[in-house]
Amino acid sequence: MLLMVLLVLACLPELRQAIVAMMARKHELEEQSRSLRNLLDGEMEHSAGLRQEIDNLKRKASEQDERYAAKIQALARSAASLNAAANGCKDLQQNLKEQKGSRALDYIVSSGVEHTIQT
Repeated sequence: MLLMVLLVLACLPELRQAIVAMMARKHELEEQSRSLRNLLDGEMEHSAGLRQEIDNLKRKASEQDERYAAKIQALARSAASLNAAANGCKDLQQNLKEQKGSRALDYIVSSGVEHTIQT
């Protein structure tokens, strides 16, 4: 038993040194863990900010798509209206040509110019 006590007393400085080294390593690892946790927290905040920005950009793009779709519909209606007006003008022009030709023929018949053209 005395031998064990002497052995423990002889090893006591080495045990103290080992305990101090382990405590220093523990402190070093805790500091590294805090530093990594802080980095992780910063990256998570940055990631959340980017997600929010992406959501805002998606919302803005969706709103812009809706505005463009409304403009396209309005332009399509306008184009259809202009086509209808153009067709109406074309029909009117054709009618005027026909009426002009008919009036000219009426004038020829009524004035006797028809006989002079044939002879």
